[in-house]
Amino acid sequence: VNLCGLNNIEKFRIDAGLPTPIGDDDGTNAAYEPAIMEWWDLPFLPKEVRLKLGVNADGSRLRANQTKKSKAAEAEDEVSYDYTMLSISNLSRNTYKLIEHPKSIKPMVPKAPAKEIPLYLTKKERKKKRRQMRMEAHQELQDKIAMGLIPAPKPKIKMSNMMKALTNKAVAAPSAMTKEVLDGINERKTNHEMRNLAAKKTPAEKWAKKKQKILEDSKGATVVALFRVENMCEPAARAASLRFKLDVNAQKMRMSGCAVCVRAPIERLPDGRGKTCNLVIVEGGEKRIQKFIKLMKRIRWNAVPAARPTESDSNADDKNGSNSVAAMEIETPQPPPPNSCEMIWKGYVAKPAYNRFFVEEFETQKEAKESLASLGIGHYWDLAVNHT
Repeated sequence: VNLCGLNNIEKFRIDAGLPTPIGDDDGTNAAYEPAIMEWWDLPFLPKEVRLKLGVNADGSRLRANQTKKSKAAEAEDEVSYDYTMLSISNLSRNTYKLIEHPKSIKPMVPKAPAKEIPLYLTKKERKKKRRQMRMEAHQELQDKIAMGLIPAPKPKIKMSNMMKALTNKAVAAPSAMTKEVLDGINERKTNHEMRNLAAKKTPAEKWAKKKQKILEDSKGATVVALFRVENMCEPAARAASLRFKLDVNAQKMRMSGCAVCVRAPIERLPDGRGKTCNLVIVEGGEKRIQKFIKLMKRIRWNAVPAARPTESDSNADDKNGSNSVAAMEIETPQPPPPNSCEMIWKGYVAKPAYNRFFVEEFETQKEAKESLASLGIGHYWDLAVNHT
Protein backbone atom coordinates (compact mmCIF):
# COMPACT_ATOMS: atom_id res chain seq x y z
CA VAL A 1 0.00 0.00 0.00
CA ASN A 2 1.36 3.41 -0.98
CA LEU A 3 1.07 5.64 2.06
CA CYS A 4 2.92 8.61 0.59
CA GLY A 5 -0.14 10.84 0.19
CA LEU A 6 -2.86 11.77 2.62
CA ASN A 7 -5.54 10.49 0.26
CA ASN A 8 -4.02 7.01 0.25
CA ILE A 9 -3.78 7.04 4.06
CA GLU A 10 -7.42 8.08 4.34
CA LYS A 11 -8.46 5.35 1.87
CA PHE A 12 -6.55 2.70 3.82
CA ARG A 13 -8.10 3.95 7.08
CA ILE A 14 -11.60 3.64 5.64
CA ASP A 15 -10.98 0.15 4.22
CA ALA A 16 -9.56 -1.03 7.55
CA GLY A 17 -12.48 0.42 9.50
CA LEU A 18 -10.30 2.68 11.65
CA PRO A 19 -11.95 5.60 13.49
CA THR A 20 -12.10 9.06 11.99
CA PRO A 21 -9.25 11.33 13.06
CA ILE A 22 -9.90 14.64 14.77
CA GLY A 23 -7.66 17.52 13.67
CA ASP A 24 -6.93 19.91 10.84
CA ASP A 25 -8.00 19.25 7.25
CA ASP A 26 -4.42 18.83 6.08
CA GLY A 27 -3.86 15.97 8.57
CA THR A 28 -1.64 17.85 11.01
CA ASN A 29 -2.24 17.59 14.76
CA ALA A 30 -4.41 14.53 14.13
CA ALA A 31 -5.84 12.63 17.08
CA TYR A 32 -8.16 9.64 17.11
CA GLU A 33 -11.26 9.10 19.17
CA PRO A 34 -11.14 5.92 21.27
CA ALA A 35 -12.88 3.22 19.27
CA ILE A 36 -15.76 1.28 20.81
CA MET A 37 -14.30 -1.92 19.36
CA GLU A 38 -11.18 -2.73 17.37
CA TRP A 39 -11.75 -3.39 13.69
CA TRP A 40 -10.35 -6.93 13.90
CA ASP A 41 -13.02 -7.84 16.47
CA LEU A 42 -15.96 -6.74 14.32
CA PRO A 43 -16.31 -10.11 12.46
CA PHE A 44 -17.17 -11.79 15.78
CA LEU A 45 -20.30 -9.73 16.28
CA PRO A 46 -23.74 -11.27 15.59
CA LYS A 47 -24.79 -11.38 11.95
CA GLU A 48 -27.51 -8.76 12.20
CA VAL A 49 -25.12 -6.28 13.83
CA ARG A 50 -22.38 -6.98 11.26
CA LEU A 51 -24.74 -6.36 8.38
CA LYS A 52 -25.74 -3.03 9.85
CA LEU A 53 -22.06 -2.09 10.18
CA GLY A 54 -21.28 -3.37 6.67
CA VAL A 55 -18.77 -6.07 7.69
CA ASN A 56 -18.53 -9.61 6.29
CA ALA A 57 -17.81 -12.73 8.35
CA ASP A 58 -14.19 -12.71 7.14
CA GLY A 59 -13.68 -9.05 8.13
CA SER A 60 -13.95 -7.47 4.66
CA ARG A 61 -16.24 -4.54 3.97
CA LEU A 62 -19.56 -5.08 2.18
CA ARG A 63 -20.08 -3.52 -1.22
CA ALA A 64 -22.65 -0.85 -1.74
CA ASN A 65 -25.03 -3.18 -3.63
CA GLN A 66 -24.75 -5.83 -0.86
CA THR A 67 -25.96 -3.60 1.95
CA LYS A 68 -29.72 -3.76 1.98
CA LYS A 69 -31.10 -1.56 4.70
CA SER A 70 -34.74 -1.12 5.47
CA LYS A 71 -36.29 2.25 6.08
CA ALA A 72 -36.47 1.55 9.79
CA ALA A 73 -32.76 0.72 9.84
CA GLU A 74 -31.88 3.84 7.86
CA ALA A 75 -33.87 5.92 10.33
CA GLU A 76 -31.67 4.74 13.21
CA ASP A 77 -28.81 7.12 13.98
CA GLU A 78 -26.21 4.66 15.25
CA VAL A 79 -25.77 0.93 15.76
CA SER A 80 -25.05 0.01 19.41
CA TYR A 81 -22.42 -2.71 19.90
CA ASP A 82 -19.73 -3.58 22.42
CA TYR A 83 -17.46 -6.45 23.50
CA THR A 84 -20.21 -8.15 25.47
CA MET A 85 -21.85 -9.15 22.19
CA LEU A 86 -18.87 -11.20 20.92
CA SER A 87 -19.33 -14.93 20.33
CA ILE A 88 -15.93 -16.63 19.93
CA SER A 89 -16.77 -19.97 21.59
CA ASN A 90 -19.35 -20.99 19.01
CA LEU A 91 -18.51 -24.35 17.45
CA SER A 92 -19.85 -23.26 14.05
CA ARG A 93 -17.32 -20.45 13.69
CA ASN A 94 -14.15 -20.93 11.67
CA THR A 95 -12.04 -19.46 14.47
CA TYR A 96 -13.03 -22.07 17.03
CA LYS A 97 -10.29 -24.48 15.91
CA LEU A 98 -7.68 -21.72 16.23
CA ILE A 99 -8.31 -21.31 19.96
CA GLU A 100 -7.17 -23.89 22.47
CA HIS A 101 -10.02 -25.20 24.61
CA PRO A 102 -8.43 -27.45 27.28
CA LYS A 103 -10.54 -30.18 28.78
CA SER A 104 -11.45 -29.87 32.41
CA ILE A 105 -9.20 -32.09 34.55
CA LYS A 106 -10.63 -33.81 37.57
CA PRO A 107 -8.88 -32.52 40.69
CA MET A 108 -6.25 -34.88 42.09
CA VAL A 109 -7.38 -34.20 45.66
CA PRO A 110 -11.13 -34.22 46.38
CA LYS A 111 -12.43 -30.98 47.75
CA ALA A 112 -12.99 -31.17 51.46
CA PRO A 113 -16.46 -30.26 52.71
CA ALA A 114 -16.79 -26.81 54.19
CA LYS A 115 -16.34 -26.86 57.94
CA GLU A 116 -18.98 -25.23 60.07
CA ILE A 117 -17.55 -22.21 61.89
CA PRO A 118 -18.35 -22.50 65.61
CA LEU A 119 -20.01 -19.68 67.48
CA TYR A 120 -17.47 -17.89 69.65
CA LEU A 121 -18.68 -16.12 72.78
CA THR A 122 -17.16 -13.09 74.40
CA LYS A 123 -15.60 -13.26 77.86
CA LYS A 124 -18.69 -11.63 79.40
CA GLU A 125 -21.02 -14.10 77.63
CA ARG A 126 -18.90 -17.10 78.76
CA LYS A 127 -19.09 -15.92 82.38
CA LYS A 128 -22.84 -15.46 82.13
CA LYS A 129 -23.33 -18.90 80.57
CA ARG A 130 -21.18 -20.58 83.26
CA ARG A 131 -23.06 -18.80 86.01
CA GLN A 132 -26.41 -19.92 84.63
CA MET A 133 -25.27 -23.54 84.27
CA ARG A 134 -24.00 -23.62 87.87
CA MET A 135 -27.25 -22.11 89.13
CA GLU A 136 -29.28 -24.74 87.26
CA ALA A 137 -27.11 -27.60 88.62
CA HIS A 138 -27.39 -26.24 92.18
CA GLN A 139 -31.16 -25.83 91.88
CA GLU A 140 -31.48 -29.41 90.59
CA LEU A 141 -29.45 -30.66 93.58
CA GLN A 142 -31.66 -28.71 96.01
CA ASP A 143 -34.81 -30.18 94.43
CA LYS A 144 -33.50 -33.73 94.80
CA ILE A 145 -32.65 -33.11 98.46
CA ALA A 146 -36.12 -31.61 99.07
CA MET A 147 -37.82 -34.66 97.52
CA GLY A 148 -35.67 -37.04 99.60
CA LEU A 149 -33.94 -38.65 96.64
CA ILE A 150 -30.45 -37.99 97.99
CA PRO A 151 -29.25 -37.20 101.55
CA ALA A 152 -28.24 -33.68 102.43
CA PRO A 153 -24.44 -33.14 102.29
CA LYS A 154 -22.49 -32.66 105.47
CA PRO A 155 -21.65 -29.05 106.39
CA LYS A 156 -18.18 -28.00 105.19
CA ILE A 157 -16.64 -26.99 108.49
CA LYS A 158 -13.10 -25.61 108.40
CA MET A 159 -10.73 -24.48 111.09
CA SER A 160 -11.56 -20.87 110.29
CA ASN A 161 -15.32 -21.18 110.83
CA MET A 162 -15.29 -23.94 113.50
CA MET A 163 -16.12 -21.61 116.38
CA LYS A 164 -19.06 -20.07 114.51
CA ALA A 165 -20.51 -23.41 113.33
CA LEU A 166 -19.89 -25.39 116.57
CA THR A 167 -20.31 -22.78 119.25
CA ASN A 168 -21.18 -24.81 122.35
CA LYS A 169 -19.50 -28.06 121.27
CA ALA A 170 -16.25 -26.29 120.39
CA VAL A 171 -16.09 -24.73 123.83
CA ALA A 172 -17.04 -27.92 125.69
CA ALA A 173 -14.66 -30.29 123.87
CA PRO A 174 -12.25 -28.32 121.66
CA SER A 175 -9.80 -31.20 121.03
CA ALA A 176 -12.53 -33.60 119.90
CA MET A 177 -14.15 -30.98 117.66
CA THR A 178 -10.77 -30.09 116.13
CA LYS A 179 -10.12 -33.75 115.32
CA GLU A 180 -13.59 -34.06 113.79
CA VAL A 181 -13.06 -30.98 111.60
CA LEU A 182 -9.64 -32.22 110.39
CA ASP A 183 -11.12 -35.65 109.58
CA GLY A 184 -13.82 -33.93 107.53
CA ILE A 185 -11.22 -31.88 105.64
CA ASN A 186 -9.16 -34.99 104.85
CA GLU A 187 -12.28 -36.88 103.77
CA ARG A 188 -13.32 -34.12 101.34
CA LYS A 189 -9.79 -33.97 99.93
CA THR A 190 -9.72 -37.75 99.44
CA ASN A 191 -13.09 -37.72 97.71
CA HIS A 192 -11.93 -34.94 95.41
CA GLU A 193 -8.79 -36.87 94.42
CA MET A 194 -10.81 -40.03 93.85
CA ARG A 195 -13.24 -38.20 91.54
CA ASN A 196 -10.33 -36.80 89.56
CA LEU A 197 -8.75 -40.25 89.35
CA ALA A 198 -12.04 -41.77 88.15
CA ALA A 199 -12.41 -39.08 85.45
CA LYS A 200 -8.80 -39.58 84.30
CA LYS A 201 -8.45 -41.58 81.09
CA THR A 202 -6.61 -44.87 81.12
CA PRO A 203 -3.67 -45.47 78.75
CA ALA A 204 -5.96 -47.51 76.50
CA GLU A 205 -8.53 -44.71 76.38
CA LYS A 206 -5.81 -42.15 75.66
CA TRP A 207 -4.50 -44.24 72.77
CA ALA A 208 -8.06 -44.76 71.43
CA LYS A 209 -8.61 -41.00 71.44
CA LYS A 210 -5.27 -40.39 69.71
CA LYS A 211 -5.99 -43.11 67.15
CA GLN A 212 -9.37 -41.54 66.40
CA LYS A 213 -7.65 -38.22 65.66
CA ILE A 214 -5.20 -39.98 63.35
CA LEU A 215 -8.07 -41.67 61.48
CA GLU A 216 -9.85 -38.34 61.07
CA ASP A 217 -6.65 -36.75 59.75
CA SER A 218 -6.17 -39.66 57.33
CA LYS A 219 -9.58 -39.07 55.72
CA GLY A 220 -8.28 -35.90 54.06
CA ALA A 221 -5.77 -35.48 51.27
CA THR A 222 -2.33 -37.10 51.42
CA VAL A 223 0.41 -34.55 52.09
CA VAL A 224 4.09 -35.21 51.37
CA ALA A 225 7.03 -33.34 52.91
CA LEU A 226 10.62 -33.71 51.70
CA PHE A 227 13.61 -32.92 53.92
CA ARG A 228 17.22 -32.80 52.84
CA VAL A 229 19.69 -33.84 55.54
CA GLU A 230 23.37 -33.17 55.01
CA ASN A 231 24.77 -36.30 56.70
CA MET A 232 23.03 -39.31 58.24
CA CYS A 233 25.85 -41.86 57.92
CA GLU A 234 28.85 -40.50 59.84
CA PRO A 235 29.73 -40.62 62.64
CA ALA A 236 27.99 -43.86 63.51
CA ALA A 237 26.73 -42.75 66.93
CA ARG A 238 25.08 -39.60 65.56
CA ALA A 239 23.66 -41.42 62.55
CA ALA A 240 22.11 -44.14 64.72
CA SER A 241 20.58 -41.54 67.04
CA LEU A 242 19.04 -39.53 64.17
CA ARG A 243 17.66 -42.61 62.43
CA PHE A 244 16.14 -43.86 65.67
CA LYS A 245 14.41 -40.53 66.33
CA LEU A 246 12.96 -40.36 62.82
CA ASP A 247 11.79 -43.97 62.80
CA VAL A 248 10.18 -43.94 66.26
CA ASN A 249 8.36 -40.62 65.85
CA ALA A 250 7.09 -41.42 62.35
CA GLN A 251 5.71 -44.78 63.46
CA LYS A 252 4.22 -43.20 66.58
CA MET A 253 2.26 -40.74 64.42
CA ARG A 254 1.30 -43.53 61.98
CA MET A 255 3.08 -41.89 59.04
CA SER A 256 4.55 -43.56 55.98
CA GLY A 257 7.69 -42.73 54.08
CA CYS A 258 11.39 -43.48 53.96
CA ALA A 259 14.70 -42.06 55.16
CA VAL A 260 17.11 -42.47 52.21
CA CYS A 261 20.72 -42.53 53.46
CA VAL A 262 23.56 -42.41 50.88
CA ARG A 263 27.17 -42.90 51.95
CA ALA A 264 28.98 -41.83 48.76
CA PRO A 265 29.30 -38.07 48.20
CA ILE A 266 27.39 -36.54 45.29
CA GLU A 267 30.26 -34.12 44.48
CA ARG A 268 33.64 -32.92 45.70
CA LEU A 269 34.03 -29.46 47.20
CA PRO A 270 37.06 -27.22 46.42
CA ASP A 271 38.56 -27.93 49.86
CA GLY A 272 38.54 -31.67 49.13
CA ARG A 273 35.61 -32.62 51.35
CA GLY A 274 32.75 -34.65 49.89
CA LYS A 275 29.26 -33.15 49.72
CA THR A 276 26.68 -35.72 50.79
CA CYS A 277 22.92 -35.74 50.45
CA ASN A 278 20.25 -37.66 52.36
CA LEU A 279 16.51 -37.50 51.84
CA VAL A 280 13.66 -37.93 54.33
CA ILE A 281 10.20 -38.55 52.83
CA VAL A 282 7.15 -38.41 55.08
CA GLU A 283 3.54 -38.96 54.01
CA GLY A 284 0.42 -38.37 56.07
CA GLY A 285 -2.38 -35.99 56.90
CA GLU A 286 -2.12 -32.22 57.10
CA LYS A 287 -2.02 -32.02 60.90
CA ARG A 288 0.50 -34.84 61.30
CA ILE A 289 2.78 -33.31 58.66
CA GLN A 290 2.74 -29.98 60.51
CA LYS A 291 3.60 -31.77 63.74
CA PHE A 292 6.46 -33.67 62.05
CA ILE A 293 7.84 -30.42 60.58
CA LYS A 294 8.03 -28.94 64.08
CA LEU A 295 9.79 -32.11 65.25
CA MET A 296 12.41 -31.82 62.50
CA LYS A 297 13.13 -28.26 63.63
CA ARG A 298 13.61 -29.35 67.25
CA ILE A 299 16.08 -32.14 66.48
CA ARG A 300 19.70 -31.16 67.13
CA TRP A 301 21.33 -32.45 63.95
CA ASN A 302 24.92 -31.65 64.99
CA ALA A 303 24.73 -33.18 68.46
CA VAL A 304 26.77 -36.34 68.98
CA PRO A 305 25.56 -38.58 71.83
CA ALA A 306 28.15 -39.44 74.46
CA ALA A 307 29.43 -43.01 74.39
CA ARG A 308 28.22 -45.18 77.27
CA PRO A 309 31.08 -46.63 79.33
CA THR A 310 31.23 -50.43 79.48
CA GLU A 311 32.50 -52.73 82.26
CA SER A 312 35.72 -53.48 80.41
CA ASP A 313 36.47 -49.75 80.09
CA SER A 314 35.87 -49.17 83.81
CA ASN A 315 38.14 -52.12 84.75
CA ALA A 316 40.86 -50.87 82.45
CA ASP A 317 40.65 -47.42 84.01
CA ASP A 318 41.05 -48.89 87.50
CA LYS A 319 44.15 -50.85 86.46
CA ASN A 320 45.87 -48.13 84.46
CA GLY A 321 45.09 -45.35 86.93
CA SER A 322 46.73 -42.12 85.91
CA ASN A 323 48.02 -43.54 82.64
CA SER A 324 44.51 -43.62 81.18
CA VAL A 325 43.95 -40.00 82.22
CA ALA A 326 47.12 -38.96 80.47
CA ALA A 327 46.10 -40.87 77.36
CA MET A 328 42.72 -39.15 77.34
CA GLU A 329 44.41 -35.77 77.53
CA ILE A 330 46.68 -36.60 74.61
CA GLU A 331 44.00 -38.09 72.33
CA THR A 332 41.74 -35.37 70.92
CA PRO A 333 38.85 -36.74 68.84
CA GLN A 334 38.22 -35.12 65.49
CA PRO A 335 35.06 -33.00 65.25
CA PRO A 336 32.24 -34.65 63.31
CA PRO A 337 31.30 -33.28 59.89
CA PRO A 338 28.69 -30.50 59.97
CA ASN A 339 25.08 -31.49 59.58
CA SER A 340 21.86 -29.63 58.78
CA CYS A 341 18.26 -30.27 57.78
CA GLU A 342 16.02 -28.25 55.48
CA MET A 343 12.54 -28.81 54.10
CA ILE A 344 12.70 -28.59 50.31
CA TRP A 345 9.09 -29.29 49.30
CA LYS A 346 5.63 -29.88 50.68
CA GLY A 347 2.55 -30.67 48.62
CA TYR A 348 -0.38 -32.94 47.90
CA VAL A 349 -0.32 -36.26 46.06
CA ALA A 350 -3.05 -38.55 44.78
CA LYS A 351 -1.94 -41.55 46.84
CA PRO A 352 0.97 -42.42 49.16
CA ALA A 353 3.99 -44.25 47.76
CA TYR A 354 4.74 -46.18 50.99
CA ASN A 355 2.61 -48.10 53.45
CA ARG A 356 4.94 -47.65 56.45
CA PHE A 357 8.03 -45.70 57.51
CA PHE A 358 11.50 -47.27 57.40
CA VAL A 359 15.17 -46.35 56.96
CA GLU A 360 17.04 -47.52 53.87
CA GLU A 361 20.77 -47.14 53.20
CA PHE A 362 22.50 -47.04 49.79
CA GLU A 363 26.13 -46.84 48.74
CA THR A 364 25.68 -44.50 45.75
CA GLN A 365 23.09 -41.96 44.67
CA LYS A 366 22.39 -44.02 41.53
CA GLU A 367 21.06 -46.88 43.63
CA ALA A 368 18.95 -44.47 45.69
CA LYS A 369 17.40 -42.85 42.63
CA GLU A 370 16.65 -46.21 41.02
CA SER A 371 14.90 -47.35 44.19
CA LEU A 372 12.74 -44.21 44.26
CA ALA A 373 12.09 -44.37 40.51
CA SER A 374 10.69 -47.88 40.89
CA LEU A 375 7.96 -46.33 43.06
CA GLY A 376 7.37 -43.46 40.64
CA ILE A 377 8.97 -40.81 42.84
CA GLY A 378 12.43 -40.51 41.30
CA HIS A 379 11.94 -36.75 40.98
CA TYR A 380 12.09 -36.48 44.78
CA TRP A 381 15.81 -37.29 44.65
CA ASP A 382 16.37 -34.73 41.87
CA LEU A 383 14.73 -32.07 44.05
CA ALA A 384 17.04 -32.92 46.94
CA VAL A 385 20.23 -32.98 44.84
CA ASN A 386 19.47 -29.77 42.92
CA HIS A 387 18.32 -27.86 46.01
CA THR A 388 20.76 -25.12 46.98
